[in-house]
Amino acid sequence: MPATVQSPTARILAPVAALAALFGAAWWFASRPAVDPAVPGATRPVLPPPLPAAEPAVPAGADAREEPRPDAVTRDAGATAVLDMRLHCRGPARLLRVLFTVDAAAGERLATAERLGLAEDYAARITLPASGWLRAGAIVFDPPDAADGALVLPQSVRPEPGNQVRVDLQCGQVPATLRVVGPSPALLAHLVLELHPRPRFGAGPATASLPLAADGTVRLHLPDEPHRAGIRLAETPDPGIRPGWLVGAAAVCALQAADGSFDLAARSGELLLAPIEPLAGVVVGAAGRTIPAVLGFAGPPAPRPYSPCHVDLRQRVLGAALAYGTAPEFGSFTFRPADLLADADLFRLDPARIERLGQLRVRVPATGPAPLDLLAEPLGGGSPQRLERDGDGHAAALRPGDYRLRWDVRGGPGPAAAERVSVRAGETVELALPPLPLQRWTVQMLDADPKQSAIWFCRLGGVHSLGGARDGEFLFDLAEPPRQGQPAEVWSHALRAAFPATVVGADPGRRYAEIVSPATEVTWCRVQPRALADGRLTLRLAGAADAAGTARGPTGALASDTAVPLGRGGARNGCLCERIDDREQITAWFRLEHGVDELVVAPHGRWATLQIVRPVLRAQVLAQGPDGGTPVPAFAVDGAGEFPLYVAGGTRAVHVELAPGGRLVFAPEGPFVVR
Repeated sequence: MPATVQSPTARILAPVAALAALFGAAWWFASRPAVDPAVPGATRPVLPPPLPAAEPAVPAGADAREEPRPDAVTRDAGATAVLDMRLHCRGPARLLRVLFTVDAAAGERLATAERLGLAEDYAARITLPASGWLRAGAIVFDPPDAADGALVLPQSVRPEPGNQVRVDLQCGQVPATLRVVGPSPALLAHLVLELHPRPRFGAGPATASLPLAADGTVRLHLPDEPHRAGIRLAETPDPGIRPGWLVGAAAVCALQAADGSFDLAARSGELLLAPIEPLAGVVVGAAGRTIPAVLGFAGPPAPRPYSPCHVDLRQRVLGAALAYGTAPEFGSFTFRPADLLADADLFRLDPARIERLGQLRVRVPATGPAPLDLLAEPLGGGSPQRLERDGDGHAAALRPGDYRLRWDVRGGPGPAAAERVSVRAGETVELALPPLPLQRWTVQMLDADPKQSAIWFCRLGGVHSLGGARDGEFLFDLAEPPRQGQPAEVWSHALRAAFPATVVGADPGRRYAEIVSPATEVTWCRVQPRALADGRLTLRLAGAADAAGTARGPTGALASDTAVPLGRGGARNGCLCERIDDREQITAWFRLEHGVDELVVAPHGRWATLQIVRPVLRAQVLAQGPDGGTPVPAFAVDGAGEFPLYVAGGTRAVHVELAPGGRLVFAPEGPFVVR
């Protein structure tokens, strides 16, 4: 018989296929369904060939013979939902081990399901209690016996009870390695890298939170959707203390690549990333012993889990005059950042340098639907501190010393609740106080027009009225009767207008008082806006202080076609905004004056182009009006590019707030180029 001749390719592939078959069989026996000790009730079955990713999800109630076998069922906790998880791997089929994971929003792992195969698509179905937001992702091990896998970024899902949710994941042919450079090795051990979708960077929950390896690296498959990376901070930064930060607060410090870019494209290889601002870590302890604590450099820290290291912006850590903390071993305490012992970017707080605080707890019987607040005023001088609500009472951690307790009556200072309370370090003082008796008063604004539609609110001696009124009749709960000549204030949130008022009479027997205000002498000017491109219109009024009246008028958006009140001799400046192509453009400036019944505001200006050449996280465009007041925000963009910009006639300057980079100011004539 003639001999069979194999091609060179066949001779190479035959042993490879045999080895793959033997390895797959061995793996099947080694990973037969077994209970995963890390997940109660979860199993690790390896099924025959995975379902194709393009196959539609199995609807609830379908024939069981058509459904993929369930892979993991968490402990019974009531109504359940099903996650139909699919993973598509780019490139040619290769032997992989895939671990599907489902985590709670807080990070707790709820379920896993494992797959092994020589395929491009993998699938698993996981049944678990439907309880809030979940993160559904996967870890890919290539080769299958690798000790560490590469993360596939998870998706946030919120399954409804009884429903099935499809989760589609993708991984590249080769994972990327993100390496954080800049922080010292000692600090790297405490850093957590967060990945956020580009449009929501710093403004929402992270897609993934990943601890860094000792060398500052993490391996993962980057998604097609642009993402940005950052280092999680212990607290939300205060936008006023540092330049070049995000427009708006964010509890993450952005990472920037060596080429200046912020976007992490779907790529392989190693990518070097550095924080845009220096970081610092603070640990509490001495003699090699670390004490978990919670620290705050912008005030007393909000409640959160104790941590062995507080990661923050270096500028804030070293710039604070006084910092706060709490630890199970010491309770609440304060310390001076100047006393921190520095080792590069990792600082240590010696427990001998802290000042322990005392605890004050005040119990007040509940009376009425809205209990009052309490303020602790240092008798030796200093700012009062508000006690926090604590069940049926109030509590605060205070520096050692003597304090006066004062009632806070709906925003206004009330009578003293206790003249002297001594607080000592490390001790707890408990008090029981009777509730403050309040009187229900009616305060009438004279000459109010009951036909006008605006809802007005009132403040009397710092105390807010109980709701608003159209007819000028306000209700108050007061600890003390109003006084003749006592200043007051009336304002309208909807109209962004406020006017002073004065008490002109009070009758304690009837618990009735009267006030007068220029708000009753206003003229109403109706603004009629005109559109530039049929977009959504809004009016913005700038705050002003005028002779007759506007004691305060916060800048804010009004509905279009709005009547605005103006006090005698007063005026208000504003602008017309229109949303065009999903960007807010300022199309006109205007001025309202007393006595004008109607004003038509039409777009007036020209189109220009804003060019942002340098890499940026975010850029906020603002415009300064003819009055030279506070610049008004227009639109924001997430990154470099060219953007249409409408420059309204009368614009004094165009501001561009860059993150990072600070603020640039341009003349209205342009050009508007950020290099």
